[in-house]
Amino acid sequence: HTRRLWRDALSDVNITPSPRARDDVIEGLLEQIDDDVIAPTYFVYTLPDPDALGQETMERYVDDNPALRRERARLKRWKNERSNDIRRFTEMTDRLFTRGQERDLEERVVRIMTPYDDDTFSEYTSQLRSLLRDGYELRLLTRHTKRRWEWERLRDNLLGDLEENRDKVTIRTYSRYKEYQRIISETDATDLAEFGIHAKLQTVGHASEGAALLGSANFMKNNYNWNPECGIYTENANFVAAAINFFDHVWELSEADEVDLSNLQEIPKRSFYPSYYT
Repeated sequence: HTRRLWRDALSDVNITPSPRARDDVIEGLLEQIDDDVIAPTYFVYTLPDPDALGQETMERYVDDNPALRRERARLKRWKNERSNDIRRFTEMTDRLFTRGQERDLEERVVRIMTPYDDDTFSEYTSQLRSLLRDGYELRLLTRHTKRRWEWERLRDNLLGDLEENRDKVTIRTYSRYKEYQRIISETDATDLAEFGIHAKLQTVGHASEGAALLGSANFMKNNYNWNPECGIYTENANFVAAAINFFDHVWELSEADEVDLSNLQEIPKRSFYPSYYT
């Protein structure tokens, strides 16, 4: 009844917006169109790509197995027939770094969150070097590891090729234990109930000018070239802002475990645990 009274009362009201109000509405609509429609957004994936992997690698994979040969043909056919809205993880990682290289972005920060890594970092070394030379800061969030060889791999594959501007590279780790508050010599390392970084996320620049890439793929060869993986790349400002906000929140939580890069040169033969527990 109340709704009907309001409707009847408003039906007699004639509202004529001022020219300025109309301009504000049009400007707002155009901003939404620009952000939501024009801003590129792609479904991102990984599957074995016969063209990218090359004939020699694919021949080792399929050999004379008839089923695998048929699968190779299907993979190639699917790639050739795929939608324009689908891109490979390798393509979009390259695009994200290139955006930082080719555009004069106001916020010069590259954010990478990955629990695991290998020498895939070395494939993007030239781009990372270029970004660091141009004044970018690289922030890497990864899972805390207790194993010495994983620290060495991170050192060799990421820092080994970044001889200059290492002061612009910051690495933090985030791992916690559900039950233990202190690690002592008697602690059973297999019973720690660990949780930590598992997200895979990359961003460049500020939300209004940058881009975000996220999904299931670690920064590793299997995830970038073989495993069925999926995710999203976007330059949509709202989406990029949310991704940056999430990254920065975990970055702040990880402050206690910022890695001293000088110590990575001489890694002692011992176990490593997050600072809160030692």
